[in-house]
Amino acid sequence: PDERSCMEGELQLIVSVVQKHDTPWAKKGHVIVRVGQVLCYEYTEMVSPGAADALIEGDMHTGHRSGNFSFLIDHHHGEIVAIQHKMRNILQSAVKLEFWRAPTDNDIGVNPLLPAMECKLASLYQVAEYFNRENNVFSAGIRCGSTLVKVSYWFSGNKVIMKIEPPRFSSPIPCFGITFSVDSRYRNVAYYGNEMMESYQDRKGGNVLRYVEFNPYEDQKSYLHPQEYGNRIEVRSLTLTDNHDQGLKIRSNRSFECSLLPYSCHELEQARYIHELPETGKLHVRILEGQSGVGGDDSWGAPVHEAYQYHGPETDWMVEIEAFE
Repeated sequence: PDERSCMEGELQLIVSVVQKHDTPWAKKGHVIVRVGQVLCYEYTEMVSPGAADALIEGDMHTGHRSGNFSFLIDHHHGEIVAIQHKMRNILQSAVKLEFWRAPTDNDIGVNPLLPAMECKLASLYQVAEYFNRENNVFSAGIRCGSTLVKVSYWFSGNKVIMKIEPPRFSSPIPCFGITFSVDSRYRNVAYYGNEMMESYQDRKGGNVLRYVEFNPYEDQKSYLHPQEYGNRIEVRSLTLTDNHDQGLKIRSNRSFECSLLPYSCHELEQARYIHELPETGKLHVRILEGQSGVGGDDSWGAPVHEAYQYHGPETDWMVEIEAFE
C-alpha cells in the first residue's frame, strides 16, 4: 500500500474493483468499489503514570506547565478547562464527558430515546464528587446524572493523558467519550481512519483506512433537519491545526470515533431546520470510545441491529491530547 493508505505499525489489505474499459457511464480505471481489511495494528503506547511530570497544586485548580504550554484542571468539575499556548487558551469550552448525540430522524422514528434520557442529563450536568492528587496524578470521581465516572490525568511535557475507567450501563446508550470546543481557526483537520466523509458502525462502506484531510466548515454540511452527522470511525490519530501549524493531536489506546462540527449535539438537537442553527466561532470536537449505529437499513424507522448497539467501554479507555507549535 502507498504511504497515505497505511501508518507505522499497521498493515492493511485493500482490494479495488475498477472499470476495465471506457463506457458511456464511466471511464477506464474508475473505482467501482474498494474494500479494506486490517491485517495487523499496533496500538499507541501511552506515557505511564509513573513517568508523570510534576503538578502545580492550587486550592481551586491543579496545573502543569511545559515550555510555552500550560494545562489547568478545575477541581469543582474535575475537567480540563485550559490548554494554553503562550497564555492563550486553545479551548473554548472544557473537556467534558459525553453520553449524548443529536437524535437522527431514525432515532425519532424508532423512539429509543426515552430509556436513554438519563444520558442527556449526564451530558449536560457534571460535577466532581471528589478529587485527589497522588504521585503527580490527578484523579476525580465525576458525577454525571446517576453515573459516577473516575477520570485520572497525568502530564508528560506538552501532553495530557486521560484514563477513564469504564462506567456500567444496563442498556444501550447513544455514545460515550469526551467533547470540547476550540476556536474556529483550528479548521485544518487531518486524521487516519475510515476514508468516508461520514461513517458509523453500521455504515462503514468498504472500511478503507487512509489519511484524510478536510475543512469541517466547507467539506461537510448539516442535514436539512439538523441531527447527528459527520462521524468518522476506526480513527487512529486526529490532528487539528491553524494556518501556522499550531494545534492539537489526539490519540488513544485503541481506535476511536470522532466528529468536528460547528455545532454541539445539543445545538443540533434544538434546531428544527438548518436556518435555526446558531452562528458560532467554535469548532466542537467529539472523541468517542464508541457510538450506537444509526439503523434504518430498510427504511427510516427500522431499529439499530443489536450488534451495533453500544453498551459503553469494557476496559479502561485512555486518551492523549498533545498541544504543539
